[in-house]
Amino acid sequence: MDIKTLLKTSVAAGALLAVAAPMQTAEAGSIAAANSKMDLKVGGRVIRGIMYLDDGNNSQLFHTRGRSADTEVYFSASGKLTESITVGALHREDMNEVGQPGFATGDGQETNGADADAQKYSYVYFKHKSLGTLTMGFQGEAGDGAVNIKKGGSIIGSPGLMTGTTQFTTGTAGYSGITANAQVSNLDPGSSNEIRYDSPSISGFTLALSQHTDSGWNAALRYAGTIAGISVSAGYHYLNESGGAANVHDWGGSIAAQHSSGLHASIADAHRRGAGLARTPDYRRYSGGYEASLSSLGKTDFAVQYFKGDDVAAAGRDGTELTIGVHQSLDAIGGKISLSYTKAELDDTTGTAYNDIDVIYLETQVNF
Repeated sequence: MDIKTLLKTSVAAGALLAVAAPMQTAEAGSIAAANSKMDLKVGGRVIRGIMYLDDGNNSQLFHTRGRSADTEVYFSASGKLTESITVGALHREDMNEVGQPGFATGDGQETNGADADAQKYSYVYFKHKSLGTLTMGFQGEAGDGAVNIKKGGSIIGSPGLMTGTTQFTTGTAGYSGITANAQVSNLDPGSSNEIRYDSPSISGFTLALSQHTDSGWNAALRYAGTIAGISVSAGYHYLNESGGAANVHDWGGSIAAQHSSGLHASIADAHRRGAGLARTPDYRRYSGGYEASLSSLGKTDFAVQYFKGDDVAAAGRDGTELTIGVHQSLDAIGGKISLSYTKAELDDTTGTAYNDIDVIYLETQVNF
């Protein structure tokens, strides 16, 4: 049996097991909004997972909420103000879910915490056909996602999402008080209340500028195009928070490329500096894989990702994450399923030997 036949057989068997559980599907689309001349769309996604977590002293199977992203709903409206200007609004809400896996630090017993509803985005925008888009409200900053650019199917989004607030343990003793997800931050600027401008694409390049509530500002340059038959995406940003209490500067970016054969790779690099930090946080990511249509279900992606964070939470403390997995799109129902293995490690200048954290995770996502 050749390698492609073996891959097809393995993927088909895994997908059959994944879709055996009942899943509700729906079609997103426009609806008539009362007393409104806007075109209204509603949609969302439900994400659930099964996780086996081992912190070196305790192990447990958890039924969890999504780790790569959150279950959410959204409302999007748009309408023509003039022939050249479209006005729209978006509100996205992360939904309250029980399913944050972890262990109680007092006795090592499992816990399953809950998350509160949280506004993800809420903004209005004015989009001109040739001059770009002006957006006001709670949204991603200009550089949001500039360090997260990848190709292929996503196994997991930002670093630390698999391990979450699991604490590193030492030997057979208790918990260290050091949570895994805080050690490998990608230093992404995230979201805030702000005004943002996005330029139209010029030869594949776009410029984004934003200014938020505490006088900070963010600028990013992105590129998307094809070079010598290879699909390339890239971004770089600079964040200045010196006008506010944070007094920090962030900069970083990423680049990803995918060949027509399905092979893809990406790298990312980010930094944070500030007079009051007393540390020099740095972040690096390397990822790559192979994406192909191995079945009628949709594209399959085999990938590996490596994250490293230095001084992110404390000076002299370094965290790493290695994730290997397979991601299967379920095109017929607008969903996806992923199976992955993650190992998190910690080193610092205290000479303490921390146990590794191992996670095996199966996630199913249905979009509607």
